[in-house]
Amino acid sequence: AADLQSIASHENVEVVALCDVDIKALDAAGKAYPEAVKYVEYREMLNGMADKIEAVIVSTPDHNHETASMMAMDMVFGIVFLSFYQT
Repeated sequence: AADLQSIASHENVEVVALCDVDIKALDAAGKAYPEAVKYVEYREMLNGMADKIEAVIVSTPDHNHETASMMAMDMVFGIVFLSFYQT
């Protein structure tokens, strides 16, 4: 959440989509960014919002970073920010 808040605080950033398998976390983020479309599956989000996404934040446990990041990079999004943390 801290990564998203920090990046979203930039005046030129618009959060257009959110994705989390944890519904409580997704709902909390959705309250902070009510205009964002919410998803529980990152593939659906990337495919469904491809024309609106310019950058992606991948903030998942280490073992999940690769697949989401590679899909975003394959779709030629400008930036993929990887946030590593231990679970």
